[in-house]
Amino acid sequence: MRLPSDGSNISEDIIFSIYCFYIPAAFLGVISTLFKVIPYLKCKNFLNKLTLYTLMKNGGGFFLFSLLSALVLQVDYIVMSQTLVERDLVTYNIMSKTFGLINFIYAALLQSLWPVCAEASSKLRFDNFYKIEKKYISFGFIIVIVSSFTIFLLKDFIVNILAPGKDFYFPISLIILFSFYQVVRVWTDTYAMFLMSIGKLKPLWISVPFQAVLSVSLQWVGAVNYGLVGLLCGLIASFLITVSWWLPFSFRSTVDRIVKDKRLDE
Repeated sequence: MRLPSDGSNISEDIIFSIYCFYIPAAFLGVISTLFKVIPYLKCKNFLNKLTLYTLMKNGGGFFLFSLLSALVLQVDYIVMSQTLVERDLVTYNIMSKTFGLINFIYAALLQSLWPVCAEASSKLRFDNFYKIEKKYISFGFIIVIVSSFTIFLLKDFIVNILAPGKDFYFPISLIILFSFYQVVRVWTDTYAMFLMSIGKLKPLWISVPFQAVLSVSLQWVGAVNYGLVGLLCGLIASFLITVSWWLPFSFRSTVDRIVKDKRLDE
């Protein structure tokens, strides 16, 4: 999407905003990493070949998954820039940022559960996973329902704060679709975290590339034919067709196989 060249400094404003958004986070990440790494540099053989290989092997899988996930979750803006009008772009951006707070809350919860799940996996206590599954997925659904209802009640206030005087509004159809999308994300993100906590990334490597291709195709077709509603439907459909069933199936299959191998060893 090209910036207007009318002599205004909008491009400089956007670049400055990008710097302000990304540089502090990158700086803090680098500093925190250095604080962890520097004390170990004094140790002999801190980064020998075996250690480096182990780090690359374990970390490389997570890095690849992060890249694929970014492709799936950020491609919507690329599709919109080529298919939708400016008003729809602004509406989507405001609503996605508003509903994104729900995902932020649940993602923080999953981050706190990751060490718990990793410990349970190392001790082969997979019953703990099923307890977390029932408890926290239900809790995530409640967060989505309550937050979505709150957004519906405060939609005019939110628009006035984020886009004052621009005559934007939150259509009820989009509120429903964004709410359903967050429900799907609660479901799929939970099982993705389960698989990552037990170190089984292969199901994610298999499914996410297919989802990325499907997501681009469905969002494009939906946006061209039905506008913003079609784009959201395409995004949701890409989750339902791929990871929404594949990740739970893969997790349960993996756990059953591990438990079976344990019984054979005994």
